[in-house]
Amino acid sequence: MLLGDLLQRRERRGAGVGEQHVQATAPGADRVVQPVQVGQVGDVTHHRGGARRADASYGARALQEPTARQVAAAFLNGSVRATTRPGCPAGCLGVQGALAVGDPGSDARDALIAWRNEHTSLLRDRFRQAVDEGDLPPDADPELLARYLMTVANGIAVQAAGGTARDDLQQVADMALRSWPPA
Repeated sequence: MLLGDLLQRRERRGAGVGEQHVQATAPGADRVVQPVQVGQVGDVTHHRGGARRADASYGARALQEPTARQVAAAFLNGSVRATTRPGCPAGCLGVQGALAVGDPGSDARDALIAWRNEHTSLLRDRFRQAVDEGDLPPDADPELLARYLMTVANGIAVQAAGGTARDDLQQVADMALRSWPPA
């Protein structure tokens, strides 16, 4: 059975900015089988007993850091921690969920694409603020920096799902941070 056959996208009105909930339901079922919140980057991991908080929303916390470099470090380090938690499946449903579905899974695929793009926008906006405040050089490209971080974080999730060790993924995050522009 395709993921698209199992997922129905339902936006909860009145939720926080960009907060969406994807609920897994069996086709024709009257009840939700397993709710999965995908409200903020890194806020949910999945395990046999259901969903639980992972590292208290590393994405939301990262955006609150005082410098752009600290935002980037907190974001990538949080990605490593959240995707390699002991006792939980490795990787990230938001990154890998519905990537290969056909037309029947397009709602789930589109919801996850929008979710990933929204978080790239949040990083971009934070880096624009950093340019305005002089924390990043005037010629820094906030969109490119945000896309770079998301690409590295998404790659970390894919590699984690493939069994790459946490220490190895942390080295990747550290290497990515070495190329961060100076203030």
